[in-house]
Amino acid sequence: LTMVRSIATGVALMFFLSGISAAAHFALGASIDWHVLVGALPGVVIGAQFGSRLHRRMPEHALKEVFVLLLVFLAAHVTFNAI
Repeated sequence: LTMVRSIATGVALMFFLSGISAAAHFALGASIDWHVLVGALPGVVIGAQFGSRLHRRMPEHALKEVFVLLLVFLAAHVTFNAI
């Protein structure tokens, strides 16, 4: 897969799984913090627009390197905050 197609596939999968997870939590009685949701939406929309425009201007190998660095950073963050 190309990097662009890989990212698009991952985003679609996350969207689908997040919807199922939210529905399951809601069915179990969890409530949605609407203030957090509304506050996060502008950043999500702006970030998606920025990312979709940025990938067109970056060579694929550079996009892969940025993606790998992001994953390493996130893995380190999750690991060290779990300890």
